[in-house]
Amino acid sequence: MILEVVVRFGSGTPWGYAGYFGDQPIPVFTGASGLLFYLLPLVIFLHGWHTFRLAVRCFSWMGYTFVAGCLLSFVLAHITSVDSSVVTKVDAELRAEFYAYIDSALTEAEQKYNIKFSEEEVDDLKERSTVATAAQLERMQKAFEDKQPVPLKTIVIQRVSVAALRLGSNFHDFANYWPYAYPEDVGQQLKNFSPDSDEAKECIHVLQSFVDIYNTPTPKHWDNIDRWEIQKHANKWSSFRLPSVVDSLEKVIQAIQADPKYEQYHIDNLAHAR
Repeated sequence: MILEVVVRFGSGTPWGYAGYFGDQPIPVFTGASGLLFYLLPLVIFLHGWHTFRLAVRCFSWMGYTFVAGCLLSFVLAHITSVDSSVVTKVDAELRAEFYAYIDSALTEAEQKYNIKFSEEEVDDLKERSTVATAAQLERMQKAFEDKQPVPLKTIVIQRVSVAALRLGSNFHDFANYWPYAYPEDVGQQLKNFSPDSDEAKECIHVLQSFVDIYNTPTPKHWDNIDRWEIQKHANKWSSFRLPSVVDSLEKVIQAIQADPKYEQYHIDNLAHAR
């Protein structure tokens, strides 16, 4: 019975007590289900004592071991806790290139377009595969789907998200997974602005970022390869699984290249397009 409870409970709540991976997990133990956090160890404790009491009459010792178990749990929780400063330092070292690109891109955009990014927007941009990342990318998608002109700040955030190789977290529908604004929506938004406008330039940059990821060559040798190139290769295969997305991107690029209004812009073709 205990094994069944643990197995079913564990399979129903991935990643332990949180049902969402990343830096901002969604606690499973909320509302009525919060009782499970207390009932699960209590059931295991009582089940063990029930078996023991069938042979030995020692009811009072059940209370003693319960108190001792609670005290030991608190002690272990403190002496076995993870030093968050070490984790933060290692994480910063692993993501140094990623953070540097985000800071550089946002600083350049602020100076070039005289726009200001809030602290929350910057923090969300520096998240990868978290709730904040998924929410921000979803807002980008909906903004580009709207027929109203997209603000310049939104286009810049989308361009930086693509170039920084940020992915969302909706892997439960991996067959239809596409985390960014759809190419046809970017092309439609491009029509809302003058070809010489800053918004048009950034929309072109978004499309070029899509092309850069799609054109990432498959590494011939995986030894001593740059981590950024490995990430680009991984993003290529995880993001461009849908033939419809590739076809849409190719059509948008061809339309831009054929339109004299955009002859001032250069955008690469898709390598080995479907």
